[in-house]
Amino acid sequence: MFIGKKLNVPGQRDLSYAALIVLKAIGDFPNGGYGYNLMQALTKKYDWAVKSGTVYPILKRLLDKKFVIQKEGESRKKVYFITPLGHELLKSLETELKIIEARSSPDGWNSDVIIEKLRTYCAVILNNAKTSEEISLTRQELRSIKDQITNIIDLIDEQLGT
Repeated sequence: MFIGKKLNVPGQRDLSYAALIVLKAIGDFPNGGYGYNLMQALTKKYDWAVKSGTVYPILKRLLDKKFVIQKEGESRKKVYFITPLGHELLKSLETELKIIEARSSPDGWNSDVIIEKLRTYCAVILNNAKTSEEISLTRQELRSIKDQITNIIDLIDEQLGT
């Protein structure tokens, strides 16, 4: 699994994949997230039964790096909010997040499921395309998907050193 692995981000030597998904989880709470709510969200979305002894040190690191801020909420609970810098980091690591989310989904890396979803997606788009302009847009969307897949393959090759 991805937990414990470090990200290759310039200037962020100790940023882990775990920190990235905690940051993403905080960003998913528009009104801020409490530590306990974050742990529940991580368990549900990523099937990661995270413990407080893991999540709170990550939150501290994210606070220190100014990716999140902390405010006092109800009952003196600490509420965490993502900062613009945190949003910037998530945007720059969008591909890595998609890979993590894909690996965490029930059918994660099942290529047959992915291919079938792509076929269904293409069929729906083509069935709804009425003009040559709409068909051209469909072609552009498919080229975009192809480019994204190529980027993912390049990332894998980079990790393998090939």
